[in-house]
Amino acid sequence: MLNDFLRSIRTCFYKYLDPIGRASCSEFWYFFLFSIIISVLFNVNLGDLFNVNLGDIDLVSIVLSIPLFMVSVRRLHDVDKSGFFLLIFIIPLFGWLFLLYTWAQKGTVGNNQHGSEPE
Repeated sequence: MLNDFLRSIRTCFYKYLDPIGRASCSEFWYFFLFSIIISVLFNVNLGDLFNVNLGDIDLVSIVLSIPLFMVSVRRLHDVDKSGFFLLIFIIPLFGWLFLLYTWAQKGTVGNNQHGSEPE
């Protein structure tokens, strides 16, 4: 499990700006969890230790948002949806619930229009 977690993080940073292809459910959720953990740890530790006040700008979250956005697009590709489905988050509550439901679905078995099945 730890190997899968580390492999997912490495893959998401390796494909930092690559929305092409597909991402497995575990790759997406492991990176999602990693992003949350790092954001919380960074904000709590730096804020308390160094009295850092970044205002409304959370630097770590901004840096992590790019690969999280890309893995989200690749996750939608795995369930045979367009990356443009991310725009549904604009709809309050329903949009986020729809995305959570879609990200949790099992991916398409075999090839689909976005590429071959992820490992």
